[in-house]
Amino acid sequence: MGIISWIADRLGLAKLSGAEVEAAINEYLNETHIREIAFWSTVNIIANAVSKCEFKTYVNGKEVKGNEYYLWNIEPNKNQNSSEFIHKWIAKLYSENECLIIEHNGMLLVADSFTKKEYALYEDEFTNVTVKDFTFNKTFKQSEVLYYKLTEKN
Repeated sequence: MGIISWIADRLGLAKLSGAEVEAAINEYLNETHIREIAFWSTVNIIANAVSKCEFKTYVNGKEVKGNEYYLWNIEPNKNQNSSEFIHKWIAKLYSENECLIIEHNGMLLVADSFTKKEYALYEDEFTNVTVKDFTFNKTFKQSEVLYYKLTEKN
């Protein structure tokens, strides 16, 4: 059984000719590709809009342009400018339905992966936090991170 026959059988297209099955599969692949392009175009539009915003920081009700301001608006870490950081943040949020931002040594980092342990009466904890090729050996508490979640369902 070839791959085309197997796919045709799975999609209920077994009674169609080989050319008709190929056309149906190509139509499905094209639609999937178009949806993927539309999704990432939308994510980029949202990320571009957020990256154009100025993040203002306040201390005792007065606007201050200190370290926090610099992190959010200019350079959140050694390897990214604010636009790259925000694009990664928004892309993670929309593609995975959640995103974790941690602070480490005065830098803001978007986690590539993490494990979340939820508690009813205590702060949630985040372990196995990985950024690029580095995994932190630390447990982060909810109050130490910025955790974003869009909805309960994808």
